[in-house]
Amino acid sequence: MEAGESLTDAVRREVMEETGLDVTVGSRVGAVDLTGIGDDVYAVTDFACALLDPSAPARAGDDAVDVRWVTRPELAALATSPGLPETLDGWAVWDSAGHHR
Repeated sequence: MEAGESLTDAVRREVMEETGLDVTVGSRVGAVDLTGIGDDVYAVTDFACALLDPSAPARAGDDAVDVRWVTRPELAALATSPGLPETLDGWAVWDSAGHHR
């Protein structure tokens, strides 16, 4: 978050920077503290979001190689942060077909 920025504004800005997508920020789905380098701890809060333009293409930001929508089985096959798929499972972000809600 930037100084003076609301959490909702930070989410919208970060999604735009990382994916090029403009979203409406919905309810919080979960939060976790992640250990960084040294004594750093990052408080990560995830939100359900809706695309303002569902036909808009996603594009990877300058710190990512790729961006794409994936199902739960596809996510399991990717190299992700440790515990990410299981954490999202616990937050019930997938529907019964393994698609994000």
